[in-house]
Amino acid sequence: MLVTIVPSGASSCRSGPAASAGARAAPVIEQVSPSTLRLQPGVPARVLIRGRGFDTDSNTVSFGPYEWQGIGALANGTTLTVIIPDRMPGSGGAAPALWVPGAYALVVRNRRGASATVSVELQTAPANRP
Repeated sequence: MLVTIVPSGASSCRSGPAASAGARAAPVIEQVSPSTLRLQPGVPARVLIRGRGFDTDSNTVSFGPYEWQGIGALANGTTLTVIIPDRMPGSGGAAPALWVPGAYALVVRNRRGASATVSVELQTAPANRP
């Protein structure tokens, strides 16, 4: 089975005094790439999040009910990289399961606040057969 993650929106850019606060402002997600992310069994996927207001060492990225803590930013606090596993993390001793198709919320949080939610649509596609 092939799973595709498609970003379906991004937070709007603002101008004016609140936006010029720069490093003091809450994180802003401007772009999630690639625009179509394909997860295949056994192959984790790399997601690049571009924006502003990310901490150099202590961002938390939430994808649906799952989160990754301690994510450091590159490019002067404008880029985060998150590795999404090919299966949803298990809990309570349960084995990891395949991702369920549907919309997932993507949010970046740090000590200055939280970004607006970016909706990410998770879709499945038929696997290639020999």
